[in-house]
Amino acid sequence: MYFWNINELKRKLISGEISEDGAFIYFFAVLVLDTLWIATWGLFPTEYEPNVWDYAEMVGYVLIVIGGTFILYRRNGGSKGEKFFLRYFTLLWVLGIRFFVYCIPLVIFWAALIWQNENYPEPKLWYETMALLFTFVLYYWRLAVHIGEVVRASRI
Repeated sequence: MYFWNINELKRKLISGEISEDGAFIYFFAVLVLDTLWIATWGLFPTEYEPNVWDYAEMVGYVLIVIGGTFILYRRNGGSKGEKFFLRYFTLLWVLGIRFFVYCIPLVIFWAALIWQNENYPEPKLWYETMALLFTFVLYYWRLAVHIGEVVRASRI
């Protein structure tokens, strides 16, 4: 299972060294983390009522995931594409880990700003929502780039 080396993962996807069965562990890892995230969401109470930016973030995230996944499916060749789930879950896992690590400095910066604000917690502000949604769009864009590279190289 790969955690960081996306180029080696792409090489193995292109050469057919990873089977559908081998991709199950990636699917399962994504499923476990998503389930834990959703199941524990209510354990982090806040002192404010959701505002319009909380709802905008929720709707934006849903639209990005649905639209982004459809774009990835099309990028893979749509109904004529091959091995979509194999490519999707393996690349999603490795890219997700990389994005998580790359975002740590941004989270630390954001946390430092929050800790300096004596009025925190306060309702979500527009720029927090926009920054988060931009990160999701960037993530799906990079995933589309990687899937496209695998598809092109697999045709050779």
